[in-house]
Amino acid sequence: MLCLGAQMEEIVYPAIFYYDKEYDDYAVEFCDVCIYTEGDTMQEAYANAQKFLKAYMKCCKEMGLKPNKPSDYATVEVTQPNGKVMLVAVEYDDDSAIKTETFSGLNKDIVEDIDEFEDERIKQNDKKSDAGDDGDDDFGDFGLPPI
Repeated sequence: MLCLGAQMEEIVYPAIFYYDKEYDDYAVEFCDVCIYTEGDTMQEAYANAQKFLKAYMKCCKEMGLKPNKPSDYATVEVTQPNGKVMLVAVEYDDDSAIKTETFSGLNKDIVEDIDEFEDERIKQNDKKSDAGDDGDDDFGDFGLPPI
């Protein structure tokens, strides 16, 4: 992205993705900024997470506030063992509208992680079906951590 006269910055937040068996979709939580969203697929949930993070950044800018500092990825991953932690990034500058990053660079790796996560969930569901499991276990259960 080329932007003349303004310094572009990128901010990256860890987001926790959960599979919600009840609704058969994916929920996303940004614990640093109290944002929650969802999507029917991991790709849709990730795209919605980017949109919500973009809106948060825009709101901070309009209110003259600094956005909350992102947590360390490793810390979030350790404290949230029931979800998949992925990084979500937005690019912005101080003088123009906030722009979301496309699926390139960092996000290409995230899309690969999304595909692996969905493949793992499908394999687990297939194992449950083959074993006659009722599916009542902790893998992929929806559950946001207590606030």
